[in-house]
Amino acid sequence: MPFVVSCLKVPNYPAWKRRYDSPEATALRHKLGLTKQQILRNPDDPNDVVLLIEVEDLRQAHHALQSDELRTFVARGPILQRTVYYQNAEARPRPAGDYLPY
Repeated sequence: MPFVVSCLKVPNYPAWKRRYDSPEATALRHKLGLTKQQILRNPDDPNDVVLLIEVEDLRQAHHALQSDELRTFVARGPILQRTVYYQNAEARPRPAGDYLPY
């Protein structure tokens, strides 16, 4: 399965998590086909959040994550910074010293 990784910087994790778990956000993720995800946090800074999202179709996920509906929802916060990476299902693990140019 391909994955989408979304790296977020939020001002207040508990406030962000309440919004993330809200019925509106849950319905939007379901509508966009973003239903299998894990939330990871930086132990040194709990406001650094990583969403690991498993998707069936990478093109559909890219389209969903660029949708006006999601942009409007995200713009209402609370997110300070958002970066999204797409990982192809055919991608192979890389050696530790082989960095990707993001």
